[in-house]
Amino acid sequence: MDFSLSKEIDAPAAFVFQAVTDYERFETAAIARGVKVHRRGAQSDAAAGPIWDIRFLFHGKSLDLTLEVTDLVAPDHLVMAIAAKSFKGRAMCQLSPGETEVTEMTLSFMFEGQTLSGRLFLKALEVTKATMEQKIAKRMADFAQETESDYRTTV
Repeated sequence: MDFSLSKEIDAPAAFVFQAVTDYERFETAAIARGVKVHRRGAQSDAAAGPIWDIRFLFHGKSLDLTLEVTDLVAPDHLVMAIAAKSFKGRAMCQLSPGETEVTEMTLSFMFEGQTLSGRLFLKALEVTKATMEQKIAKRMADFAQETESDYRTTV
């Protein structure tokens, strides 16, 4: 299962990249939503490939994931490997600077089942793909608005 979403942000790519790699901000937001988050290694080591163990409820079932930053090129992109018991995947955040101080942020997700239950789980997710995309688009819009606001306070 693959999908991709884009959003324009009124801020330079370097500033947006800094916001994208503000891991503590995302950890705090996830914890506020009831997600259990544990980062392995040093909190300040952004470029060394941080790894997170994550647990949350998904449709009433506990889902355990491991996220690992596998590729980080400032201010171009960030790639994370996603691993669960029955599936694996990849999430990529690509930043494309525009002519002015506008940056297009594209989030891409690719998942593949490792087991029969993983393939069935991903097939079930495909049924709700439109709803998932709407929720992610809303979170991207919130992120863009916060980032634009933060940028305006710095200039």
